[in-house]
Amino acid sequence: MVILIVEEGGKSRGFRIGEGRLSVGSGASAAVSLAAADVAEHHLDLVHKEGQVAIEPKPGVVPPALDGELLKQNGVLLPGSVLTVGSAKLSLQSDAASVTPVAVGAGQAPAQSPPKSKAPSPSSKSGPMSERGARAAKVATRARKQSVVNKRARSSGGGMPPMLLVSLILVGVGVVGMMIAQSFKSGAEEASKTVTQINLETAERQLEIGNLEAANVALVKLGDGSTLEPKDRVRLGHMREQVAEIEAERLKREQAKVGDEYLEVVLKSYAEKHLGGKPESHAVRVFFDRCAEFKRRWPGHSGEAWINRQRDRLNGFVDMNAPLTWADVDWQARVHTNAKPRDYRSAFKLIDDFLQTAQEDERRRLSALRAELEVERDRYHTDQLKHARNLFTKGEQGLSVFWLVHSITGLGDEDMENEAAMVLLGFPEVEGHLMGYQRSKPDLWAKLMLNERMAGFAREKGMIE
Repeated sequence: MVILIVEEGGKSRGFRIGEGRLSVGSGASAAVSLAAADVAEHHLDLVHKEGQVAIEPKPGVVPPALDGELLKQNGVLLPGSVLTVGSAKLSLQSDAASVTPVAVGAGQAPAQSPPKSKAPSPSSKSGPMSERGARAAKVATRARKQSVVNKRARSSGGGMPPMLLVSLILVGVGVVGMMIAQSFKSGAEEASKTVTQINLETAERQLEIGNLEAANVALVKLGDGSTLEPKDRVRLGHMREQVAEIEAERLKREQAKVGDEYLEVVLKSYAEKHLGGKPESHAVRVFFDRCAEFKRRWPGHSGEAWINRQRDRLNGFVDMNAPLTWADVDWQARVHTNAKPRDYRSAFKLIDDFLQTAQEDERRRLSALRAELEVERDRYHTDQLKHARNLFTKGEQGLSVFWLVHSITGLGDEDMENEAAMVLLGFPEVEGHLMGYQRSKPDLWAKLMLNERMAGFAREKGMIE
């Protein structure tokens, strides 16, 4: 039997849970009801079975965080771990905890305190006469007992010396005390060993079912493994090697997925829309630049065969060694700012670079283009902040973070980017989302770290040095 501790709004509640499934959420039907606005009606289930409490998040909800790590799959809530659901924190305690639990799920009643032993009631008799009588009776009793002892000693021809008897008693008491102390020590060692073994076995079991997040939580609790037996340290080493291999393979898959998206959205969609028939040279130039970026970021990708075919078809339409023209700059700036998400930073850099060598008529056009894009950017920034907040309120935190990250990296205005960063860092559990960008989108992450607010947050959380 364990107790589930719920901390929310500065208050703590305890629930004794038996084996079975408990629903957790903000809805009226939830067995464990949370009041926070950022919790779904049925956010997750806790399944208590054979001494282990499994965490099963419901599809489509914001992933809860287990010890600070977003839990996108099922996990295990171990004693000492903290499960964060919205702004509420859930943890486990032993049944001997000091909180007053209420029964949940299995219908267990709160533990009752053991009855206090009553002090012995005083004698109903009192007074000096009764006290003297009692003392006289005790003296007579001792005399009779001593007489019997003396008679037995005389009849047996001797007996055990009193001092020897006392010594034996003291030795016996000492032996019993040592046994009790050793028992406590052994019990403590056994309890410690049991917790360690539970973490070790939990890590193995979670790795077997592919739940890397839960396995990592258990492995972290094992520390450097110095308290383990040699054979268990070997097991721990093997598991950590296995985790490293799985993470490397997962990162490779995530990177490939981003490459697939770039190929479909940035290259193929663009080619279908702008490169049919006899395309303009400025449209082909953008496409070739993007193809070069794709090969740099995803060398050996299967999409290279398609790219090579397109290059062979379009080679005669543009001279990539020729300097940019006004038509090239105008086209590329509008491509950057018509994209989803928009990239004003790249557009303004392109304009400013071309200004260095532009002719007088081109400079007038560039100034007009910049002014147009600046007005457009102001509206876009305001709309994006509102859009991101609405998405977060509706529970679509991933999309909200996506748009804010691209505002921070793509607006090209320090004040606007800092405002977007403040909104993003004000969201709960944003660290888990940012870790995903750091792992799977390193180029975008590098741009994000150019913002001092974001870099400061990352340093504070130990994500960068």
